[in-house]
Amino acid sequence: MRKIYIIMMLLGAYLSKAQVVTPKDSSTLKKDTAKEVYKPAIPVEIDTLSYAQEYKRGVWRTTWGVRGGVSQGKYKIGEAQVIRVSSSGTPLLVDGKVVRDNLVINEDFATGFTAGFFMRFVRGSFYIQPEVNYAQKAGKFDIIASNGNLFKRVDGSFSSLDVPVLLGLRFRKTRIFFGPTANFGLKLNKNMKEAIGLYSVENLDKSFFEKPKFNIQTGIGFEFGKFLVDFRYEKSLNSYTSIKLGPSNSPQAFELFPDAFHFSIGYIH
Repeated sequence: MRKIYIIMMLLGAYLSKAQVVTPKDSSTLKKDTAKEVYKPAIPVEIDTLSYAQEYKRGVWRTTWGVRGGVSQGKYKIGEAQVIRVSSSGTPLLVDGKVVRDNLVINEDFATGFTAGFFMRFVRGSFYIQPEVNYAQKAGKFDIIASNGNLFKRVDGSFSSLDVPVLLGLRFRKTRIFFGPTANFGLKLNKNMKEAIGLYSVENLDKSFFEKPKFNIQTGIGFEFGKFLVDFRYEKSLNSYTSIKLGPSNSPQAFELFPDAFHFSIGYIH
C-alpha cells in the first residue's frame, strides 16, 4: 500500500510539471503574436495628379502664365476685279483706258508673331483659359494686271489684339484645347496699306477693320514643370473688313480672312 501511494505522488508531480509554461516560452509567444498583429503595412503612394478625384472634390485652382512665339499665316481674300483710283477718287486712266486689276489668292505662308498673358482655372482634368494676346497676322496675296502679268505681290501683315477663351482637357503633361477668340484689328503694315491704297481713298488706319471679329482656335500643348509648349491652328470665320475698293460709282468689297498656325513657348506660375 505504501508503494502504491509513492507511485501516485510521483505521477501527479510529473503531470503538474508538464503543464507549466516557462517565462521564456511565454515571452516568445507574445513576440510572435505581436509580429502577426502589428506587422507594418506597405506604404501606399497617393496619386496627387488623379484628375477624376480632384474633379469630384469640386476644387477649382487658379494659375497664370505668359507665352509668346511665331506664326505661319495665309490670307484668304475675296478674289475680284477692281479699278485703280486717282487721288480724287475717280477711275485711273492710262492711254484713255480705265486701269483694271484682279486680286488673287496667294497660297504661300508668311511669318508673324504672338505674345500675351493668360489665366487658367483648373478643376480635375478640365480647365478654362482666357487670354489677352498681341499678334501680327501675316499673309500674301497677288495683284494681276489686265494683261495677265503680275503687277504686285503683297507681303502683308497687320497688328491685332486677340482675346481667346479656351476650353481644355489635361492628361498628365499633355493638353488639348478649343475655343473662340475675339479679334480687334489695329494697324496695317506699309506694304498692305500701299497696295490697298491704289484702289481706295479712304483712311485705312480708321476705316479698314470691323471690330470685333471672331475666330476659332484649336490645338495641343505640353508642359514640363513650369514651362509649356503650344501648337495651335486659328481659323477665321468672318472677314476682318468690308472696305470698298474702286470708285464710288462702282465700289467692290474687299474681304480678308487670315488663318494661321502658331507655335509658342511660355511660363506657367
